[in-house]
Amino acid sequence: MTNSQITYSRSDRKLLKATGVFRYVVGLVFSEDAQRVLLLYKTAACVIPVLRDTWNGVGGKINRSEFPSTAMRRECQEETGLDIPKWQIIEVITDKKLPTVKETFRVYVFMAQGPIDGAVSNGEEVKTFSIDDAKELPLSPGLLYSLERAVSYL
Repeated sequence: MTNSQITYSRSDRKLLKATGVFRYVVGLVFSEDAQRVLLLYKTAACVIPVLRDTWNGVGGKINRSEFPSTAMRRECQEETGLDIPKWQIIEVITDKKLPTVKETFRVYVFMAQGPIDGAVSNGEEVKTFSIDDAKELPLSPGLLYSLERAVSYL
């Protein structure tokens, strides 16, 4: 994902100017029996073009003074109504590929297990899938790798 593919709001531009990097969280929530995963559908109206018309984990922006784990719990509550207190970080994704390249975004990828059947939508479609069925969906870029990595920890 390049910066030219993203349209930033005025508040986002201020944050980038102040901190130099956008920080996001994305989380994969698995059922307590580790057989199903909760995903959200990003419609064509999604502001990030590469996420449009794909399934993604729960997540969003990390507020300026917020820890990634706190943001993950908050985003899950906001997007699904679920309060999942314990999250495990499984990877950090960044656009910094070379020492000479300035990092502009960082994504903290988390996983958790909990009761996922009570998830509600805040406007996006929220649905649970078997892990095998989820792997066949049009997933957001990189999510299949993160899903497979998370499954290896279950």
